[in-house]
Amino acid sequence: MNQEQSEIANSLGRKYQLLEAAFTDLACDAAQFHSALLVHDMPSRDLSTALSRIVAVSEQLHVGLSRLRQDVLAVEAALAGPEDAAWANHIEGWLEAWLAHGSVANSRLH
Repeated sequence: MNQEQSEIANSLGRKYQLLEAAFTDLACDAAQFHSALLVHDMPSRDLSTALSRIVAVSEQLHVGLSRLRQDVLAVEAALAGPEDAAWANHIEGWLEAWLAHGSVANSRLH
């Protein structure tokens, strides 16, 4: 693997992690706000509906992000040297545990 390919693989991994972290924060915040919201008038009902949609779409996007993670890891593995492969396996295990934790948090909402 040359230096340019290594930089591309690392960039994909970092960008994916930022995307997933931002998405997870958004989904968790929306779910917490939704569960604490008291619906007592039309504006609060509209807010509840919007938050419900965010939570529902987040569940669908979670599946897409899981597939995207697999593709990013495949690119990194294809371009990795032997020392990077061990590091990638460690990160993959951490990401799987993190994603499993996110799925449990989302499933508790329903």
